[in-house]
Amino acid sequence: MSSIRTSLSQAVVNTEIELAIPTGLTVDGRAGWSVTGVFIDFVNAALAVSQVEPLSSVTVELNTESGGQSYPDKDLITFDVFQFSGAVGAASFVQLDGRSRSVLPIPRLTAQPNLYVYLNSYGLVNPATIHVEVFYDIVKLSDLEVMRLLQGGA
Repeated sequence: MSSIRTSLSQAVVNTEIELAIPTGLTVDGRAGWSVTGVFIDFVNAALAVSQVEPLSSVTVELNTESGGQSYPDKDLITFDVFQFSGAVGAASFVQLDGRSRSVLPIPRLTAQPNLYVYLNSYGLVNPATIHVEVFYDIVKLSDLEVMRLLQGGA
């Protein structure tokens, strides 16, 4: 199993941001990624959250569409939501754990040249920073399989 890591930071608080993760796959390579899991770490959750009920969502997705994709979309690989209750410094504050590990029960096969990480948030008081690690196996594909994956995404 292999993995690739990247980081993503909002330049301005509560703005949508997207980052490409290059897979290094080419049409003539006859290879693909079998994505088996994703680890997301909301690095500065304790500093970014101080309003009541802030929310951040992070998706890892294929590149056949742009922008954040909803849960039932066929190009979505993983969808994680970080919602926190209470306010920093308040008596009712809940300890923040901004980590999420998604293990895909059925690995996701792709031949796309990029995967995309999409971060969306509201209610934060500082820009969010996340680390993303995608776990995958490299698999051999036929020309027909590569073309189907490139044409249809999923």
